[in-house]
Amino acid sequence: MLLPKDDAPSVRVASLTPSSDLTHQLYESMAALDGDGTDDASLETVQRIAERLNSDLMRRSRVEAQAGAEVIVWSEHAARVTATTEMELIQRAQDIAREFSVLMVVGVGAWHPNADTRFENKAVIVTSEGKHAATYWKAKPIVGQESSLIEQGNQTVDILDTQRARFATAICHDLDFADFVRQVGRNRVGILLAPSSDWEAITPLHPRMAVVRSVENGCSLVRPCGSGLSLAVDAFGRVLARQNDDGPEGGVMISHVPARRRTTLYPKVGDLFAYLNLVALVFLLARAAPKALTGGTRRSREIRNEQ
Repeated sequence: MLLPKDDAPSVRVASLTPSSDLTHQLYESMAALDGDGTDDASLETVQRIAERLNSDLMRRSRVEAQAGAEVIVWSEHAARVTATTEMELIQRAQDIAREFSVLMVVGVGAWHPNADTRFENKAVIVTSEGKHAATYWKAKPIVGQESSLIEQGNQTVDILDTQRARFATAICHDLDFADFVRQVGRNRVGILLAPSSDWEAITPLHPRMAVVRSVENGCSLVRPCGSGLSLAVDAFGRVLARQNDDGPEGGVMISHVPARRRTTLYPKVGDLFAYLNLVALVFLLARAAPKALTGGTRRSREIRNEQ
């Protein structure tokens, strides 16, 4: 099938994933901390590695902003902070956004070792004027280990209007829920930014599932993905850029994303068409069943008469 050429103005988006080496070091230090208790020396080790990880992301963000990125989006929980370092991270993102007039969506994992909710999975949204516009909390944590650690968000996607496009933000597993993502289509969003993180067993199936949400709701999708496949597609599901996150230094994917949305029926009718097809199938089967039974009975009589 031939799809129309999308000649809408595009937005240059830089998608960043963190250094896998530094992330692995951080996991090891946190695992040791869980076993030994939250002593000051162990906490200092975690914070030192997290600072190296975050500084590397900020450095690379600055490079992409200087190269002309209009939007910079990090993968899911790319940066790692504690209660004492989160505001510093946000301030650094605000400084870059303000200096280069770039919209930033910063994937953050906030760790609170002594709290009931030990982990926060969220995206900090900073406007091109350097304003902290919103913090989006993951609405659909993965059932099991993640849902037991984090508090889910308020089930509403964050929407930001700019001169270039209307943006929305959701995180990874949120896109597995079609009814939830329909908010994007109902609010006429042009570009959906979805910080994500996968693992080998669900790559590349999981990003392909996310593409369906893009097509359903008539928006472009940018999905930077740690430990998986980063993907950018337009509203027709056509791939604009893709990048495997398999390097120790972290990855960057550059995409030029159409800002204009496409009108689709799905945000309004949802799965109604599928349900109507199911009803029609049941109706046709119900009509065919008596005929099949009658035909079978008639054939049985013919066989007995022949005998």
